[in-house]
Amino acid sequence: MRKIKQIFTAGIISLAVIFLGGAVMAGHNPDKEMMVVEKGDTLYSLAKKNHTSADRIMEVNHLKGTTIYTGQRLILSDEQDSFHKIMAGSFSNKENAEKRVSFLKEKNIPAAIGIAVIDGKSHYRVQAGAFKDKKNAEKQLEAVKKAGVKDAYFFEKEQLHIFGLKPGDTYEFIFHLCKRL
Repeated sequence: MRKIKQIFTAGIISLAVIFLGGAVMAGHNPDKEMMVVEKGDTLYSLAKKNHTSADRIMEVNHLKGTTIYTGQRLILSDEQDSFHKIMAGSFSNKENAEKRVSFLKEKNIPAAIGIAVIDGKSHYRVQAGAFKDKKNAEKQLEAVKKAGVKDAYFFEKEQLHIFGLKPGDTYEFIFHLCKRL
């Protein structure tokens, strides 16, 4: 039984390294400002030093509390995720997306088309605004729905999670997680 746990733990750690470790730093996105926690760092000191809030760091990294660990990788800011994007439809046919944009513009709602490739297929997403202030975004979402687009929504991307692991987890955290299994 102990041997099975060791093999399972090694498998989990391998997956974490493959999917999380390399992707976080090697695939560094210029929209994301990242750092590695050093001895003596606290969530509050990092927030103050980087002109953000502890709550924002917790939100971007999906932290449940304020405890951080030496060696942990944290996203300090993510400009792309700090905007609240209003989506007014996703279409596999470009003409349908263009019709939606025209419809919104007739209602004096600015809109644009973005393309997302999923499983090799193009999807045309209609975006009706992006706002820093969530209250303004909520007003825009309400205006889009009032114009007749009942399925409008906020666009949010979740970070990759595998077996409860996520970018920024330390080896120590992964090891303790595996011990519980």
